[in-house]
Amino acid sequence: MVAQWIVSFIDNSPSFLDIFKGSFLAEEKFIGTLIMMSPYNGWLIFDENGKSHSLTYTNIITNNHPPVLCFEDIPNIEKSDLFFARKFDLNFDCNVVQYFYNKITRQI
Repeated sequence: MVAQWIVSFIDNSPSFLDIFKGSFLAEEKFIGTLIMMSPYNGWLIFDENGKSHSLTYTNIITNNHPPVLCFEDIPNIEKSDLFFARKFDLNFDCNVVQYFYNKITRQI
């Protein structure tokens, strides 16, 4: 439902994308912005300090950048119960991407 709302919003408000053109905003921040603008923003959970919990699995961040995920990270990604994961590089390890592609298309 949320993804359908996001696609519909962008289709109906293409100028919204102009705000983000040329920026270095990570996609999870872009999606998070849209979710907070959506009628589904009440689905987000905030802790006692007003901080939300991410929907994106990110391995331990080093030098302000998350490391590239690889095949060995699959068990941690799957048990995290998060909706997204960051970051993948086909030149580094295409097997992890292929694994999730096969899983989504029910080939495994």
